[in-house]
Amino acid sequence: MDLSAPATKSDIAETRADLLHDIVDTRADLIQAKADLLQSLADAKADILKWTIGVILAAVAINTVIVIGAMLALMRVDGH
Repeated sequence: MDLSAPATKSDIAETRADLLHDIVDTRADLIQAKADLLQSLADAKADILKWTIGVILAAVAINTVIVIGAMLALMRVDGH
């Protein structure tokens, strides 16, 4: 293609078609990237929720054992 010659209508139409094709491809890539990001965020949220519930349940179990142990120790000291 000679760059010194003026562009013809067909050259412009071809370039426009190429650009539109590139725009469609880029939009499709962005949509896929957005979907992947949203899925990653959902997975992270589920993991955080799972760990939070696990930590709370562990803390409740530890506190229960401590309270029962303290009650048993007080019963022994008190003589019951």
